[in-house]
Amino acid sequence: MSRNSGVQDQPRGSNKGPGKRLTTIIAVAALAVGSFVATNLASTAADAVGASAISSTTNIHWPDSPGNGSCLNGGPGALIDDPTNCNSYTDKEDVWLSGLSDSTGLPDGSYYFEVRTPGGALVLSADSIAERTFSISGGAFAYSGFAHAFDLPTGKLQIAPFADTTNHGGVYILAICSVITGLCKKDAFKVKNGTPTTSAGAPSAEKTAVPTHVRKVHWGITKLVDGQTSEAFNQSGPATLNYTVAVTKTVDYDTYGLTGTITVTNTNPSPLDVTVAETGLDPDVTGSSCLLDASGALTVPAQDPNNHDPGTASVDYTCTFTDAPDPAASYTNTATVTYDLGLGDGQQVLDVASDLFQFPAATLSDDSAPETITVTDTNAPAAAGFPKTGVSGDASWTYTQTVFNNNCQTYPNTATIVETSQSASTSVVFCGPNNGGLTMGWWQNKNGQALLKNNVAAACSTVNGYLPAAFTHGALTYLPDAYTANKSFPNATYQYVAANCTSGGSNKSYLPTFDLNVFAAANAAGTGTLMVEGQWLTTALDTAPYAVSTSAGKPTLSAGQKVQIPGALQSGLALAPCATIGNLLASAASQYPVYSGSKSLGVTPALITLLNAINNNQAITCV
Repeated sequence: MSRNSGVQDQPRGSNKGPGKRLTTIIAVAALAVGSFVATNLASTAADAVGASAISSTTNIHWPDSPGNGSCLNGGPGALIDDPTNCNSYTDKEDVWLSGLSDSTGLPDGSYYFEVRTPGGALVLSADSIAERTFSISGGAFAYSGFAHAFDLPTGKLQIAPFADTTNHGGVYILAICSVITGLCKKDAFKVKNGTPTTSAGAPSAEKTAVPTHVRKVHWGITKLVDGQTSEAFNQSGPATLNYTVAVTKTVDYDTYGLTGTITVTNTNPSPLDVTVAETGLDPDVTGSSCLLDASGALTVPAQDPNNHDPGTASVDYTCTFTDAPDPAASYTNTATVTYDLGLGDGQQVLDVASDLFQFPAATLSDDSAPETITVTDTNAPAAAGFPKTGVSGDASWTYTQTVFNNNCQTYPNTATIVETSQSASTSVVFCGPNNGGLTMGWWQNKNGQALLKNNVAAACSTVNGYLPAAFTHGALTYLPDAYTANKSFPNATYQYVAANCTSGGSNKSYLPTFDLNVFAAANAAGTGTLMVEGQWLTTALDTAPYAVSTSAGKPTLSAGQKVQIPGALQSGLALAPCATIGNLLASAASQYPVYSGSKSLGVTPALITLLNAINNNQAITCV
């Protein structure tokens, strides 16, 4: 049987004239040819035919038979109502075009439909293009012609008449084309009746098709606080932190594939040489390439004379894609088998097509991250709504937190993708005012005196530890001159002796007595030396360990706590910008001969201010 026998191959894209027309207009959103979303028919193929698949359906309520058969792949519901998309019919007259409820519709313009064989070699529509032309204008469908039945109440148009396919699987291709550009969108369907049979002695063939769709994705996560990964605050009041958590989804690859086998069957008593050729997908997919995995020249064995099993030979094929197929479209994969039976009629061509198939939803590769994720955040407030579940694409979230603390505290904060264990962290260090200090006035009252007397050894050890090993008129070497009646200073009678710090009685170096004398004399007049001594001793006492407390408590100031050092003390006392309170006290004592007696260096007033702030828990801490 010749491939082209009995079928007129009409030219495509031409219009031989409308002839006499009967125009019927109904307001429908679209013809049942899928979702044509283009607006410029004169541009690219994608613009002309849209992004969605075209389709056909049945019309079971049509009064004539054939023409009202149900969809063979529509399930039990197809006996009650017409499905949105049907791909398998009993008779050719059962195939109709119809408006789809979920379609975005054809753009305005003129179109025609035609039925073809798989591969598009033959046009099977038997009438003129004019009889198959329709138009869309403002959402209204207009059909002018007599050759095709039109069901006005449902807006369905019958695509019969058309000739039988040459495909032995009963596969046809429906094309909807623009009259202006000739560009078409296609869909495959099958008809049970009218499928051609193989002539005596001719081989038969079948083709399998296994579509695949594999994706690999990965996720990224970032977290920022005020646009940074870390931040530090040194201040006396609260800080408001602005957090942002963001995830990104990247598709590493989204690969479509198609594999299958073409099998040729020979029932002749002699082997038969055939040539198999892969002809690709129908409808075509831009960027697709289908190739045989081996040579298509096959010798098909003869039928077994004993058990009469036919001889078979096969070849595999593989299709690759650079562009994604339409997931809503129904496809068939086609091939030809060329053979010569030696009967004098030359080479014959057998068209082969696979069963209809659709490309499946993507499955993830073994090394892929999941399509959806859950994002957690360790320190986010409840109002931020974490964890975030079912996240399927790029997303970001923001929230704020207010922090405040004494001394320095670190606020780590981590966001995590649960499924992949990826995380991103921020760190905020907030250094507020110090704590644990008590004032000069507290040490002068009965509670301070009682605490000192109960813990005098520990207090003396702490104070003496800050003083230089030898004194030459150094800090606290002598009692303040305000203590003496004749205000003579220095006076060896009142010299502070570190070794006598814990000795009571009339010993003026006894710490509970000594501190009262220093505090009583403290004032900022003159050089400020007396106030330096008063504030210095207060801070030193605040850092001592007190095992025995009082009902009024005890100081808890840490000598290891760091505080911000003003510039005058950085240069005057050789201190870093951030130094411990212990280093501050030791440097103030050792450098006393340098700065005492003068305010001109700026050390004395700066030292008074800082020590007073520490004792009042107002010095800004640092790390």
